Order: sequence, then C-alpha cells, then structure tokens
Amino acid sequence: MPAPKNLRDVYVDELRDLWSANDQMHAVVKDLIAKAQDARLKETLQKSSGRIADHTATLKSLLNAAGGEVSKEHCRAMEGLVREARMHIFEEAVGNVGVCDLC
Repeated sequence: MPAPKNLRDVYVDELRDLWSANDQMHAVVKDLIAKAQDARLKETLQKSSGRIADHTATLKSLLNAAGGEVSKEHCRAMEGLVREARMHIFEEAVGNVGVCDLC
C-alpha cells in the first residue's frame, strides 16, 4: 500500500488487514474442527467459526461504507500466528484437549 494520505486511508488499510487476519484465523479454526475429537470442543470451535464469518462480513460492510475497495491485504502478523497454530495442531493430539483447557 502506498503511504496513506489521510486518516480514511489508514482506516481502510486496517480493515483490509483485519479481513485477511480473519480469513487466516478462520482457516485454522476449520483445521481444528477437523482434528478435534471432543464433542464440546468441536461445538465451541464451530460457533467460533460462525462468529469469525460474521465479523468478516462486518469488515466488508465497513470497507464498502468507507468507500474503499472491498479487497483484503495480506496480514503478515497473523501469518506467523497461523504457522504456530498449525504446528501445534499437527504436533499435539487436539482431540485430548477439552473446552476448559482453552480458557
């Protein structure tokens, strides 16, 4: 992104970044759902997945209202968090983690 000219540009850029972060997080949550064996954990993750999708829709709406191009900008910070989460997903037995263990 070119240097922001005003506060609106910063706002739109942040919304695009959040959209990317949401999409990346949503993908990891889907991976967790697929690996989870505990029914309560799976249900909690499925609810989270729906809320993430709702939040993404809100971000798109805000981008549209701000007059920004409704497109996302790749969030590199979330990329690192996703990499770490996937490492844990595939190294640990997610099915053995209960809902209370996530609190």
